Amino acid sequence: MDKREPLGHRGIGTESVKRRSGPSRLNRSLRLAGSTLLYLAVTAIACTGLYGLALVSAETFLVERDEPIDADIIVVLGGDGPPRVEQAAALWHHGKAAFVLVTGYNECEYLRQALVAAGVETRAIVTECRSKTTWDNATLSQPILDDLRVNRAILVTSWYHSKRAVKRFRSVIPSIQWVSVPAETTKPYWVLALDVDGPQIFKEYVKSIAYDLRTSLFGVGAALPRKAAAKTSRLP
Repeated sequence: MDKREPLGHRGIGTESVKRRSGPSRLNRSLRLAGSTLLYLAVTAIACTGLYGLALVSAETFLVERDEPIDADIIVVLGGDGPPRVEQAAALWHHGKAAFVLVTGYNECEYLRQALVAAGVETRAIVTECRSKTTWDNATLSQPILDDLRVNRAILVTSWYHSKRAVKRFRSVIPSIQWVSVPAETTKPYWVLALDVDGPQIFKEYVKSIAYDLRTSLFGVGAALPRKAAAKTSRLP
């Protein structure tokens, strides 16, 4: 008896499954790609919105600005060099203080030379060239300011860095009256968003929170003795 498979059923099931599974697999891939693109698009829009909100809110959350008044010294922080030098030199020329303290490791000597080029007398400039962070700017400036017997100081930094910086200096050296007169910007928000300052402004929120947490958990740090000024500075 011939038990061969009927001709009409030979191979049809396998070929039919293959034909059905091909489009099904393609559809799944397309759906996955679509979902991924949608997720990326939503994430990009959310990040862009958060970035924009951070920029337009900087004046409220990151800036402290006081009226310039006469002081014993102008303290200018290293970092965004030229605008800070311009502001510090302008304050010195207007007679707001007799001395300028430059603090910061990377730009210390550059800022000193830039101040001289801007007309500030060499004898009026004090330098602290060891600090690498805003936290250390205040810590290492403290013995110098104590040695100079400073009662009031003007703090110059970038506008978006001003609140964190003056808060740190006030906590480390509360005996000094701190006046925040930051270097300003005239750039509109859309330019800032595309400029190098944009990411720095965004990161400033994180740094501000980190500094508040560090101060809450560990305090402001031990004060340095006045004799340490000779090790941290070049006095006039």
